[in-house]
Amino acid sequence: IFGPAGFAAALLTATMYLCATFVATHAANESNYALTDDWALNQLRSTNNVASSSWWYSALCGGINCHIEHHLFPQISSTVLHEIAPVVKEYCRERGLPYNEKPSPFHLFREHAAFLRGFGPGIGRGAGSTAKPSGHPRAISRSEERS
Repeated sequence: IFGPAGFAAALLTATMYLCATFVATHAANESNYALTDDWALNQLRSTNNVASSSWWYSALCGGINCHIEHHLFPQISSTVLHEIAPVVKEYCRERGLPYNEKPSPFHLFREHAAFLRGFGPGIGRGAGSTAKPSGHPRAISRSEERS
């Protein structure tokens, strides 16, 4: 209905939304690769919350900014996840469990961009560069895991 320009704009908007809410809310650090036999611990390690105490950001994202709670309690409506986030956060703090939370989307985007720079030549460092930032997480292949 809006032609190629409208389609491109809609595609760009949808892609940005998916990157901002679904892709980047999954942890981009070394602990993401250290899975255990504990399902709940794996959920805590592999997800991030973003500004979970912000009701307006929760409304903007449809509640998916409380991604830890979404993974732990998928049956709970996303409209109330920001209300249970403080309870889960306190529970994790009391028991020394990981709880990855970024204070704002900008912190998450900056960290996610740094994560992406650790993969492949030229991503965020100029064409042809293959150097990984020192101490930066990297993907572990199945053959490396077994050795």
